[in-house]
Amino acid sequence: MSGAAAMDFGSMAEATVGTVTRVLADAASSTGIESVASLALRTGARIASAESHVVARLLPASSQPWYEVAATIATLVAALGAIGAIVVGIFTIRQRASSDAQAQWWSRVQWAVDLSFDEERHRRTVGFEALVLLARSRLAGPGDVEFLRGLTLEPLTGVRSRGAGPFALDDSPDGPSRVTSQTQHVAVGRDEVAAARLRVATDVALGAATPPWILEVAGASHA
Repeated sequence: MSGAAAMDFGSMAEATVGTVTRVLADAASSTGIESVASLALRTGARIASAESHVVARLLPASSQPWYEVAATIATLVAALGAIGAIVVGIFTIRQRASSDAQAQWWSRVQWAVDLSFDEERHRRTVGFEALVLLARSRLAGPGDVEFLRGLTLEPLTGVRSRGAGPFALDDSPDGPSRVTSQTQHVAVGRDEVAAARLRVATDVALGAATPPWILEVAGASHA
């Protein structure tokens, strides 16, 4: 290979390696921020630019031996393989991160559900309030939200059995009585208010209408 041809090949290889290096830097900075599709588009543009540069160098092909052309093409193929490995690697990392987040979400749901069935009212309140936050998470799918919505049936049925309202918050340690003695409001406990808030949150997530009496329970305060 002549000195001029060696310089041409070296500059072409340097351009290709530079492209791969820039893409690697982009991949590191884009993880968790930009989509894989966006990365692929920018990668394609840069590879196309590198290919144009190489083609321009190869135009006077008659003056270069075939093995120089083959070496240059092999360099480009290696670069494209590296880019493909980067994209696949980023996709795998994101899939794994998503699975880990989903598992953590379910672990918190199980903890909150256990609390919502506790014998102590203040612990049930904590459980339902935690479920309200979990129901609003982007990790909660439609089936998950339906499950959380079902957890409110028992406490809200208990509220409804005591009367149709109006409702007032009752913090008495013995639990809410059927009707408060002075205001004639139907008493509800904080755990029942939290259950109503969970019902509202799940209805919003599912695009369903919440019955007015449940909305009233969710906003109940001391009479």
